[in-house]
Amino acid sequence: MAQSEDNWKHYLTTAARLYKYPFNEQMLIYAQRPDVTACASLETWNEKMNCWVNRGAKGIALIDTDSERPRLKYVFDVSDVHKARRIGRAPYLWELIL
Repeated sequence: MAQSEDNWKHYLTTAARLYKYPFNEQMLIYAQRPDVTACASLETWNEKMNCWVNRGAKGIALIDTDSERPRLKYVFDVSDVHKARRIGRAPYLWELIL
């Protein structure tokens, strides 16, 4: 990632969209899927956004250190979900227009 200026800029662009994630999780997300737009857990997509993760979608593995023993937790990009009928809504993705 830090091998060239272009790689670093690409990482920063991705990290800017993942501002709610700590640096170590941003790095893991970027290493697995550098072109993500917005990530959330399965529970967040289902319960808060009323979106369902597409069958066969591959999660992005993160290390969950909140429990006694570290374990993997998974997040999914917005490109991996679809809205639920009637009650679902398309996620709003913010952007800054300069």
